[in-house]
Amino acid sequence: MRLRVRLPQKNMCLRFVLVIAAITCFAGASLAQARSGRLRYVPNEYIIHVQSGTSVSDVKAMVDRLGASVVAALPVSDSYWIRMGRSGEAARSKSFSGSKRLSALKWTIERIQPNYLKYLCYDPDDTYWRDGSLWGMTMIHAPAAWDREKGNPSITVAVVDSGVAPHPDLVNRLLDGKDFFEPNNVDGHYDPVGHGTHVAGTIAAQGDNKIGVVGVCMDGVKILPLRVGDETGLPSTAIISALQYILDNYAADVVNMSFGGYGYAQEEYDAIKALADAGVILVAAAGNDATNFPMYPAAWPEVISVSSVGPKEAIAPYSNYGKIEIAAPGGDMSISEEGGILSTTVVYDTATPPQPTYVYEYFQGTSMACPHVAGAAALLLSNGVLKEDVRDRLLDSARPPLYAAMDASKYGKGILDLNAAFTGGSIKILKPVKGSTALENSDFRISLKTIDTLTVKVYLDYTDNDDNGIPDNLADMTFVVLDGLNPDQDSYFSLDDKTLAFSWPLPGEALLAEGNHKVYVSGDSNIDSTSFSDWASFNISKQVIKAGVHLFAFPYSFCPAGGLTRYNWMTTQPSDLLVETGTANHVRFLTSGANRAVLMRWLPETSIMRSVPYFNYTEDKQPASKMVSEKLAWDNPRDLTWFTGGGYSNADPDTFKFPAGTGFWLYLPKDVQIDRSYAFMPADDAFNIYLYAGWNMVGNPFARKVAWGSALFSYRGDGPKSLMEAEMAGWVRSNLFEWDNVYGRYVNITARDLLEPFNGYWLRANVGSSASGDQLILTIMP
Repeated sequence: MRLRVRLPQKNMCLRFVLVIAAITCFAGASLAQARSGRLRYVPNEYIIHVQSGTSVSDVKAMVDRLGASVVAALPVSDSYWIRMGRSGEAARSKSFSGSKRLSALKWTIERIQPNYLKYLCYDPDDTYWRDGSLWGMTMIHAPAAWDREKGNPSITVAVVDSGVAPHPDLVNRLLDGKDFFEPNNVDGHYDPVGHGTHVAGTIAAQGDNKIGVVGVCMDGVKILPLRVGDETGLPSTAIISALQYILDNYAADVVNMSFGGYGYAQEEYDAIKALADAGVILVAAAGNDATNFPMYPAAWPEVISVSSVGPKEAIAPYSNYGKIEIAAPGGDMSISEEGGILSTTVVYDTATPPQPTYVYEYFQGTSMACPHVAGAAALLLSNGVLKEDVRDRLLDSARPPLYAAMDASKYGKGILDLNAAFTGGSIKILKPVKGSTALENSDFRISLKTIDTLTVKVYLDYTDNDDNGIPDNLADMTFVVLDGLNPDQDSYFSLDDKTLAFSWPLPGEALLAEGNHKVYVSGDSNIDSTSFSDWASFNISKQVIKAGVHLFAFPYSFCPAGGLTRYNWMTTQPSDLLVETGTANHVRFLTSGANRAVLMRWLPETSIMRSVPYFNYTEDKQPASKMVSEKLAWDNPRDLTWFTGGGYSNADPDTFKFPAGTGFWLYLPKDVQIDRSYAFMPADDAFNIYLYAGWNMVGNPFARKVAWGSALFSYRGDGPKSLMEAEMAGWVRSNLFEWDNVYGRYVNITARDLLEPFNGYWLRANVGSSASGDQLILTIMP
């Protein structure tokens, strides 16, 4: 929760009421967070900031009137630590004890906020945690999660595996279990392979015992060992028996299945489905064959399928892909032995009976990734998260990899983020996709789940000398393009269904240059103070305009970089803006020649038309697509004084006629690109386009996407009217038509769509002419 109180400057009674309301609001939130098991701030304690020059006596008088007392002045100018509830003389007095009366006080409290709490990220004393060997726990942000929950003994994870030996790091965590592979064994504690013991250690190795490793559930959670095989294989009969045992005995809340095969066994699936229907959380390894062939049980829809990543967050070379829900640390020992997952295991001698030696070893595999997720599920259950919510919490909070492109077939929803799963919070850059190539006028889409939008910051092309994706100096606002999103105030940023969206360039910004770029997004949970972030590296390529026929438009804000103002840009010609791909040659709109580019425009009023019929159209339906043989080519269109239509809203329309806001047929014999030596001027103002009865060629006047549904219309002093109101008034038709150059056809554009930069459109108007006072004006909002 974030609340900043801005107090009115005149009405003191109102100010008093607002402060009390703010304190009450904080108090309610404090209670709610106490119930969640973690306070964000000290109950009943606040920090106030007062106007400069306010005396200590006046501060005490105002605070006393609030029913509080000043604990101390802070070592920050004009800031005080206060506590609700009077003490000492103030509590016994019914008057102000010499303080000024309320009506005589000048109210100077400008801001009040809670006395926030911060927390240490838990740091166990286990040997291999302290030496940095457990990189997987760091990757899933386990230390921050341990501040919230360490595990509850009422929660049980069944490890259906090769058995689980009573390793010293699993003391008091193992239940007896059962052996379905060799039923003569009295329990599930015999593990000749060491695999099940390794898995169990990742889930629940005891933390803070000064030895070995620490599991995801570092305390409390119980392990139920159900032995179903060894290195020779795990038969379906044993697996089905173990699953039925769990169901019949309500024996486990979570089932870890670090095994798999390519045979579909219906009876095995029936047992899986029965457990899922009973609310048991099922987690399985995706497999280690680097294939997308379905492996069971991971491929069944009731099961959370887990792929494996190495220390650098790249998918492990052996990991299966395809039906993947989530990725987790499973190790990549092709890097080094330490690239594996270190956990508890056991080896046996050749004596009769074999005697165990309990050790720690590095293993790799989706078998090692799976228990990270199973342990995470158990930790969420330990904290009171409902069973039916656990799967969504795990998947929705998963994050993209830091150093690799996000591929859903390999990562599923992303890499397990245990701390984020507690709040359900996450930040994910959806577009541009990491490692992708985008155009100069790029769209950005960022998923924000349970994030306080006022804390969101977006950094673009920041300094990152260590190349870890994170800005070297987060306090450097030079690279910040968004600092706190207020959907009611930030018109260039939208927030729809928890997705932040904006188009580049923003007003006053240039197109992104060719080459590599980075974007970093950060924000805080709206549940607690947990911070989340994501970053993406992407490439920019010039926008290629393919050879052929286009409906085209030129943004009005083009000018030579560093050169012109918006009022003298007319020295720029359209021919200057288009360059043949792979060359420095500008496109020339010649009046003759076999290999010439053509730029031409339909003019709707006969009084302003040339005598050459250079375009055919259908009067009452859609505009025709065929250009006739005689074409008007403009080499220097700014000198053509007969042209009308289009104009700036704050400039003489007779002066600024070309080309912004107007659409053109553009024929190109070769592919072209936008000349990068031209930059975008700020485009903050609405843009007027003059329309006439009939078909009009209009264009997006801005170099970014704009909403067609936000267009406004004015006619004969009436308006502005919205697009739909103008249609109801009979002025225009709300639908536009754009030309699909690939398929050679028109595409219908509705009020729900966006106008693309550089695109021209056909618009049908029913009114408007060049006669004085009869202009129909279309206003495009930036």
